[in-house]
Amino acid sequence: LLGVAWIGQDEYARALPPLEKAMELGPRDLSSNYLLIRSYIETRQFEKALQGFERLETLDPGSPWVHILRGQAYDGTGSYTKALEEFEEAKKQLPTDATVRFSLGFMSWKLRHYDVATSELQETLRLDPHFTQAKYYLADAYLMNLKPEMALPVLEDLVRELPKDYRARVDLAKALEKLGRYEEAVPQFQEAIRLDPTHAEPHYLLARTYQKLKRLDDFRRELEVAQKVQATKREEAESLVGASGARGDPARGLGLVPPSAEKPSPPQP
Repeated sequence: LLGVAWIGQDEYARALPPLEKAMELGPRDLSSNYLLIRSYIETRQFEKALQGFERLETLDPGSPWVHILRGQAYDGTGSYTKALEEFEEAKKQLPTDATVRFSLGFMSWKLRHYDVATSELQETLRLDPHFTQAKYYLADAYLMNLKPEMALPVLEDLVRELPKDYRARVDLAKALEKLGRYEEAVPQFQEAIRLDPTHAEPHYLLARTYQKLKRLDDFRRELEVAQKVQATKREEAESLVGASGARGDPARGLGLVPPSAEKPSPPQP
C-alpha cells in the first residue's frame, strides 16, 4: 500500500523499497510486479526492469501491457528496434489504442522512419484528437521529411492551444523558416527564447534566419549567444516514457493506483 501511495504521487524512487519488499513476500502478486517494473523504468533502471518480464509474462500471459512496458524499457536502453517490435505486438492486440499507436509512431520517429511515424501519429490523433504529444511528433516528422507545409497547420493549432509552450513555438518558427517566411519566423524564435532561454537551438536558428535576412549585426550577436548557451547546457535524448507520460503507465491503465492515491491536478490558470 505504501508503494502504491508513492506512485500515486509520482514518487517512483520512494516507491521502490516497499515494492521490492512486497515482491519478497509475494513474488506472484500481479499488481506488485507491474508497479515494480514501471518504477524501475521511471527511475531509469532499465536492466532491472527487463529482468522482471519473464515472471510477469507467466503471471499475465498475452497481456498487451507486458509488451508496452518492455517496449518502454528497451527504449530506455537504446534498443529502439526491439522496442518497436514490442509495440507491433501490442498493436495486434490493441489496434485502436491511442497509446499503442503513439508508441509505434514515436519509436518510428526515433528510428527516422518518418513515413511510418506520420501514419501512426495521424491514427493516434484520429483515435484521440486531444493527444497533444502526438501533435508534436507528427509535426516534427513532417519537418524531418521535408514537408513544412504539412507541419505548419499542426503547429499553428498547437500554439493556439498552448501559447506558452516552448516546443510548439520553436517548431512553428522552424516551419516558417523552412517555408522561406523569414520575417514571420523571427518573432516566433524570439518568443520561444523568451519562454525558455536555456536551449541553444533556437538561438542558432534565429541567427541563421537573421543571416538570410542580411541582418548581419543581429546574426553575429545571436550566434555568440547561441555558443554561450551551448557551452552550458547538454540536451538529453527524448524518451518514450517522458513523451507518453501517464498514458503509458499500467498503474493507471490497469487501475492499480486508486484515484484517491493520486496527487490532485494543478489549478488551471
